[in-house]
Amino acid sequence: MDNYKSYFDWLALDASFEEFENEIKPLFERDNNEWILSEIEQAIARNIEVLMELLGDNLDNSDLHIMNKKLTLLKNTIEYYNNKSIEDNSLEIAPGDVKLLLARSSLGNVMVEKQIEDIEKLKDERYASLVSLVEKLANGDTNF
Repeated sequence: MDNYKSYFDWLALDASFEEFENEIKPLFERDNNEWILSEIEQAIARNIEVLMELLGDNLDNSDLHIMNKKLTLLKNTIEYYNNKSIEDNSLEIAPGDVKLLLARSSLGNVMVEKQIEDIEKLKDERYASLVSLVEKLANGDTNF
């Protein structure tokens, strides 16, 4: 556990804001990431508290400013992912409100859209029923 503590302290104290940002981004994509995010948050909060005690009334310190910025980024990102998770769960619970969910590429492009355009270009009647089905789904039609 000492390695983890060293890592958390490095993130809180020594890592630049950019390094911190790059380190935590992949953590949000991992499953069961709550414990590590909580530990990072606690390490930053602990170090802010210690630094504030040392500084006394002189709170205009660049290290303190960076740690507060890291803590704010972490909390905002956690809140964003929590809200996104709640939204995703509500879409699964209430399928009547969802017309069509399509997979997206890492660039955010709808993956099926390009393939449908390619199929339509073929002008092949064999694929017309597939295109028609996808269009019905996209329009919310469930009677097929």
